[in-house]
Amino acid sequence: MFGSCDSDSSIRDYYRRQSWGDQSKFKNVLSRLSEEVEESGQLATLTELCELLSFATDSSLSSLMTDSFSPILVKLARQDSNPDIMLLTTRAMTYLCDVNPRSLGFLVRHDAVPVLCQKLMVIEYLDVVEQCLQALEKISREEPLACLQSGAVMAVLNYIDFFSTSMQTLLGKLLQGVTIAHGGVLLSNLVLKKRLL
Repeated sequence: MFGSCDSDSSIRDYYRRQSWGDQSKFKNVLSRLSEEVEESGQLATLTELCELLSFATDSSLSSLMTDSFSPILVKLARQDSNPDIMLLTTRAMTYLCDVNPRSLGFLVRHDAVPVLCQKLMVIEYLDVVEQCLQALEKISREEPLACLQSGAVMAVLNYIDFFSTSMQTLLGKLLQGVTIAHGGVLLSNLVLKKRLL
């Protein structure tokens, strides 16, 4: 029977069990990321985290859990020894921003933006740079001042000609978020338009 209380209750129970199961998976991954010292273990755990985050909903990841992941991901992103770890870490940050909007503030508080900007200043691995740009674009929507203060505008403008048209569009969105929120940086928007023409 449609609309019965029993079916509504069973649906709520299903989602509650699903959310609890996701929480336990995230706790397990968090525990392993906190303890892992071998790169192969970190890679496997980061891959699992990215898979979990790609299918997660905002109800399956609490703010407390997001805040716990943020410093670990920032720490791993600082490592320069393994490009795969850098890529998966920045991808996890991007997914975290998609899943839980409050994660933007947590990532900013744990200094993710300067780390992402640093990766842009030294282009070693194009995949890592593109992932950093995607993460910064998401962060700039809600935390444009952090992007501005960390040098995201200059990092992006230094290499804008190097990127494909689709990445230049993403860069434009990132810069637009920063310049709209802070009109004093209008000059960077003008420089961007001049370079794109």
